[in-house]
This record gives sequence, structure tokens and C-alpha cells, in this order.
Amino acid sequence: MKKGRVNRLIGAAAGLMTLIAMLPAGAAEPVVTELTLEDGDMQRLLYTAPEKPRAILLMLPGGNGMVEFGPDGGFRRMGDALLLRTLPLWQARGFAVAVLTPPNGMSLLGYRHTTGYAAAIGRAVDDLKGRAGLPVWLVGSSQGAIAAVGAAARLGAKVAGIVVMSSVTGRSGAGETLFDSEPDRVAVPVLIVANKGDTCPASPPGDAAKIAEALSQASRKEILYVESTTIKGQPCGGEAPHGYFGIEQETVGRVAEWIAAAQQ
Repeated sequence: MKKGRVNRLIGAAAGLMTLIAMLPAGAAEPVVTELTLEDGDMQRLLYTAPEKPRAILLMLPGGNGMVEFGPDGGFRRMGDALLLRTLPLWQARGFAVAVLTPPNGMSLLGYRHTTGYAAAIGRAVDDLKGRAGLPVWLVGSSQGAIAAVGAAARLGAKVAGIVVMSSVTGRSGAGETLFDSEPDRVAVPVLIVANKGDTCPASPPGDAAKIAEALSQASRKEILYVESTTIKGQPCGGEAPHGYFGIEQETVGRVAEWIAAAQQ
């Protein structure tokens, strides 16, 4: 077996063990469900919850979006993404969490702003609401913010609100930005999170105000600024201010408090 393959398997196993070990007391083990879309495509949904969750957070990570996990919920790909590596932190704050694979494992680059992908997210939202009867929030980071806005624009009251973090507002290889997702149609509460230390060219923190302005119909909107400078990888990667590297606990805590307040 090739060394790269071995390392990926070890990483996946370690990620699963970390997720299980960090689950809050009373938390259920991950459940994986296959969902069929209207066009026959398939996507898989990972769901795990603490005891008596207050809401469900559907995580929409960035990059190419090609999340992959096994039947046991262990991540095989993209497990180091911000929203995936922090799943236990969100659960510790009382939230159930869910993660969606892309339809048929496709790359989501250039597709997140479309009505087709909004429908795919809507299928997951329907499943989650039927499963637990709880409010569902969409949380998108980087390229995933494009998906969160696009889905909220089209799903309306099906979602309770959205959180966008390090949102892609500048042109990148994906050829789409948050502004392509019809933000003026979003009517639910929105929290815009930006790291002042983010040096990724596609997600300038100074654009947070422009995002807020574009969300002209949002019932509530607020900008949350944090700041960090630690970087170990690429400026647009997870181990950088773009991915809130080193300040995950603080960031999750502040976002969780905002969501809880918005639900009151």
C-alpha cells in the first residue's frame, strides 16, 4: 500500500477517534444516511447530536467541497476543514451538527450559487427537520458561505438562519462569489464572521460590510470580527487566520452565543 494511502487511512481513523472522544456526555454516535435527489443523484448526510440539542447546524465547508466520510462517520477527506475539525466544539455548546457530501461526490467549485445546489441542501434540511424537529441553521465557511447564502435565498423559512465565515467575495478559481448567490433574497437572520488577520485574497475581511449591505432583506444581521495571525499553511487554508487557526474555541463560542440569542 502506498505511503500516501496509509497516511490518509491513519488520519481518517484518528479523526473518528477524536470526534468520538470529544463528544459531550450523552451525545449520540454519528448516523449516516443516504439521500436521493430529484434528478437521481445521491448525497450522504452525517448527523450527530448531544443530549437535548437546541438546534441543528448544517456545516458547509469550503474548498472543492468534496467531503467524504465512512459509514461510521469518520472523515476520509476534508476532515481538517474548519467546520469539520470543530464539530465537537459545536456539540459541546448544545448543537446537533450535520455534514453533507456533494451530489455523487462531485466538486462544488462553481456550483454552490446555483438553484440545483440549493435544492440539494434543501433535501438535507427536510431530512434533518423530520428527524429531530429542531431549527436548522446553515453554517458556511470560505467557499461554503456561497452555498449558505444561495440556499437561504431559495429555501426561505425552511432554515432558521445562516452564519457565513471568511466568505469568498473576491474572484477565485471557482468563478463564483457570495454575491452571485442572490443575497438580497435572504430574509432570515445572518451572522457575518470575519477574521481581521485573514490574508486570503478571495476573502478580504474588509468586505464584511459589503456583505451586510447586500443582505438587504435579512431579518437580522450582524458582523462579528475576530483577529488572529497564526499561520502554518497557505493563506486560504485551514491552518491560517482564514480558517480561524488557533482561535477555534473563542470563535465557536461567540458564534454559538449569537445563534442562541437569535433564537430567543
